[in-house]
Amino acid sequence: IAEIENQVEGFHVVDPTTGLYGFKLVRADYVFENLEVMSAATGVLELVDMSVPLWEETTANLIWTEFQDPNKNYEQSYALAQDPANQAILGEVVGTTLVFPGVKDGALANRVGWREQRTASNPPRRFGIKLDRSWYWLTRGDVVRFQWTFSNNIEMDMALRVKSVNYGTLDNNTITIEAVKDIYQTEIGSFA
Repeated sequence: IAEIENQVEGFHVVDPTTGLYGFKLVRADYVFENLEVMSAATGVLELVDMSVPLWEETTANLIWTEFQDPNKNYEQSYALAQDPANQAILGEVVGTTLVFPGVKDGALANRVGWREQRTASNPPRRFGIKLDRSWYWLTRGDVVRFQWTFSNNIEMDMALRVKSVNYGTLDNNTITIEAVKDIYQTEIGSFA
């Protein structure tokens, strides 16, 4: 299942309200202004962690997507995606090769390669957030509008994609999530 999630960029989920299995694709299929607001006023108990990985630790700026081309008797071939701006920031080329078994043509390999390049060349801001039980419906892959004001009055308003959810226990009645700034909202997230 993890390989399928990676190849199609999605999340296999179990709906906590119905118990039904589902699959959420990571896509730009939402309107930022219409997202459910996650803030201190709507059940955020604590911002446990906020971090930005170092560029050197998390980025790749040259991605080769390997595929077996059926038009060439399933000969091994590659699609290339690169980010010259990231190469300039790092001062070097950092490459990686990705293999997706379901990719069988150059056009799809190219689209998947560029999707992966967008994520690999822009280290996502990571968040750990404690919530009250009103967020019981939240699952991996959900996108929320996170609004937070820091003690120095700096405000944050950005789309976050939920990566994991810990629904707590009977003794600990809080929900803890790990989330990242959504890659499809890089132009909207802001500090003011």
